[in-house]
Amino acid sequence: MKKKKKINLIWLLPTIALLVGFYLAYDRYSQYGAIIQITFPNAEGLEVGKTKIRYKNLDIGTVRDVRLSPALDSVIVEAQMDKNADNLLRKDSEFWIVKPQISTRGVIGLSTILSGSYIAVSIGKSEEYSRSFKALEDIPLVEKGERGLRLQLTTERLAGLNVGSPVYYQGMTVGQVEKIAFSKDFRHIVI
Repeated sequence: MKKKKKINLIWLLPTIALLVGFYLAYDRYSQYGAIIQITFPNAEGLEVGKTKIRYKNLDIGTVRDVRLSPALDSVIVEAQMDKNADNLLRKDSEFWIVKPQISTRGVIGLSTILSGSYIAVSIGKSEEYSRSFKALEDIPLVEKGERGLRLQLTTERLAGLNVGSPVYYQGMTVGQVEKIAFSKDFRHIVI
């Protein structure tokens, strides 16, 4: 008479735990999207593993590494994006750091006092995609895609205007100063 081999039930629990572990690892890995690089002038407010990348106040990525550029004049941030954020990574998409600031425009980034700084993104219109970006140094006053009219004014004197100063039409605020710089020949100021 031959003995029947019985499957020992003690192996059932570790096998189920292993299968659940594989499923959880696969589920987590399937959420990952592209790894991108963003060049910033400095790393102020950026923390590896904590600083999030947000689009419309929704977390779509996380900073996973911050290092100096080879020329030592900027920092390169490597970020792991979520799978559903791949469409945002167009060649002309813009990135910038949002942190608390007080300016003539008012208080910006007030929510970051408790949550910490984050990287914001504005989707570009290009059909080409990219994995490498150069961040904006300042928070844009108007994001890409917002409707409006941009005017460029030239003057001899600044007369107390600053970035963020309101533009009025018949007593109503209709815009604000976005940028102030010298002309190429340094003879005029371009607003």
